[in-house]
Amino acid sequence: MLNPLLPVRMMFSSHLGWDDAARRHPSSLSAFLHGTLPWSLLASAMVWLALGRHGDAYRSQLSAVGVEVAALAFLLCCWAGTGLMALFTRSVVSGARRPALADCYHLAVLASWPVWLSSVSLLLPWPAFNALAGLAGLAGSLALLYHGLDGWYEHDDSTNTLFKAYVVMAAGALLWALVVAALLLAIS
Repeated sequence: MLNPLLPVRMMFSSHLGWDDAARRHPSSLSAFLHGTLPWSLLASAMVWLALGRHGDAYRSQLSAVGVEVAALAFLLCCWAGTGLMALFTRSVVSGARRPALADCYHLAVLASWPVWLSSVSLLLPWPAFNALAGLAGLAGSLALLYHGLDGWYEHDDSTNTLFKAYVVMAAGALLWALVVAALLLAIS
C-alpha cells in the first residue's frame, strides 16, 4: 500500500522513496499514461473550472470557447513542458553514462506532482491564495527535483549535484513561469 506521506518525505530526503523509485524503469509512455496524463488533466480541469465559473475573480473576459481553448493550451503546455524538462535534465546530468531519457522523464513527472496538485486551490476563486498555492507547489517540485537528482544520479549530495539541481530547477521554474504568464495573458 502506498504511503500518502511518501511524496512529502521525498521532498526532504535523497533516499527515502527515491531508492525504490530508482529501481523501477517505466517507459516514457507508461510514465505519461500513469503520471503526466492524470495529473495534467486535473490541473487543466481546474483551470477550466476556475475560468468558466469564476472568471470574474480572475478578470477574465474569455468566452466559453476561449475558456476551453485556454484549458487545452494549458494541458498541451504541461505535456510539452514535462518532455522538455526530461530532455534538459538528461543533458545536464553526467556520469559514467548518460541516463536513459525514460528515467529522466519519470523524474520530471514525479517532480511535477506538487505543481499539478496546487491547481486544486483553483476551486476557491481567490487569486492571492491561488498564487501562494502555486508557489508552494513550485517549491515542492523543486525540492523533489533536487532530491531526485541526488538520489538517482549523483549519490553524493555534493556542490556539483547542487549546481546541476539549481540549473535544472531554474529551467523548470522559468518554464512554469512562461506557462503561467501565457495563461494570464490569454485570459486578460
